[in-house]
Amino acid sequence: MPSARGSIAAIADDGDEFSFCSTCAFANACSASGVDKARLRELHMLVEHVGPFTAGAHLFREGDPFNAIAAVRSGTVKTYVTDLDGREQVRSFFLPGEVIGLDAISDSRYPCNALALEPVVVCRFSFPGLAVLATRIPG
Repeated sequence: MPSARGSIAAIADDGDEFSFCSTCAFANACSASGVDKARLRELHMLVEHVGPFTAGAHLFREGDPFNAIAAVRSGTVKTYVTDLDGREQVRSFFLPGEVIGLDAISDSRYPCNALALEPVVVCRFSFPGLAVLATRIPG
């Protein structure tokens, strides 16, 4: 998700094959859907913990190519667009555990800007990798 405009690096993955669910923003959704931990290991391999983004940094900008969705791990993200008169129109706020980027799937470009309102860390999922995995693990 970070573009060439920033220098955000992946942070260390603090999970392992037995405890990764305890650190994942999707943990409740996965356990509620009944996917067993052995199958979740493949999903865990797609996760890249990215950040921290500093307050005021963009995670992505309107029109950037879509390549990933992300779950907010910590912090708060605001999405917005700027109208023709230069006024900011807020679309949403995302808190820990919420997913950013789903609205970019159909057009293959992010339709808005995503701004960190405070230090933010996300769990980023490569969308092409996630799509392939979804064909093997539909749940």
